[in-house]
Amino acid sequence: MKKTIVLHLIQRKSGGGAEFIASQINKGIAKYGIKSYILYLQNLKNDNLEKNEFCLNAKTLNPFKNLKKFHKFLNSNFHNENIIIHTHLTWDFYLLAFSNYKFINKLHTEHMVYNRRRRIPLLNLIEIIFYNRYSNIIAVST
Repeated sequence: MKKTIVLHLIQRKSGGGAEFIASQINKGIAKYGIKSYILYLQNLKNDNLEKNEFCLNAKTLNPFKNLKKFHKFLNSNFHNENIIIHTHLTWDFYLLAFSNYKFINKLHTEHMVYNRRRRIPLLNLIEIIFYNRYSNIIAVST
């Protein structure tokens, strides 16, 4: 039987509020006995990773250049598991939107409800298509 895990996908280990929130959610979920992991696209400062944290060591945040590496990571680490995946920022949002990997749920947290990209009609249309690839969108703002 396949296990269900939660995988948080976020740009970098070091950063601001979204990175902190992802880390806190990851730790909080683990307290309930749910397997939870974080996958960082980059770790530019070479910060130490916890046992449930991974890094792609991507040279760029470009989702087209990271897609193959992302799928290879999933296949080698979680290929027999049901994955609930949670993105937090722009580049990981796009990476997951382009992915055809089978997840049970795709979640995205918008850490800022105002998004400048939506002022551009073509980007607004593209984002509608991408947002429809997610099962849940969570909006948080201060």
